[in-house]
Amino acid sequence: MSDHGLTLSTGQVVPAVAFGTWKLDNRTAAPAVAEAIADGYRLIDTATRYHNEIGVGRGLRESGLPREDVMVTSKLRGGDQGRVVEVGGQQARLVPGGPPQGGGEFAVAAQASGQGLDRA
Repeated sequence: MSDHGLTLSTGQVVPAVAFGTWKLDNRTAAPAVAEAIADGYRLIDTATRYHNEIGVGRGLRESGLPREDVMVTSKLRGGDQGRVVEVGGQQARLVPGGPPQGGGEFAVAAQASGQGLDRA
């Protein structure tokens, strides 16, 4: 995988290619995410409607890579805004990060002060 990506106004670089977790359940998401990270992916994409947040978190931990080196993006339905989820063993509040996508979902960023999830 390349280090190329999109630079945000904050200077943070978002990787241009993500590993998607659609159709992965918690059992299959953990090894798939860990292997994707080993293969060089640094952006993992999921959604609350996939119901695989636990598996994604396990895969992040099992990869052995420092949490701050991997970005996680997700999508949520409007009614899920403000919901707290666990990602990688840490709590994250889901907040809108962009305009509505198809199906009434929102792109989100997980953020938690001082826990490194502002990079998730």
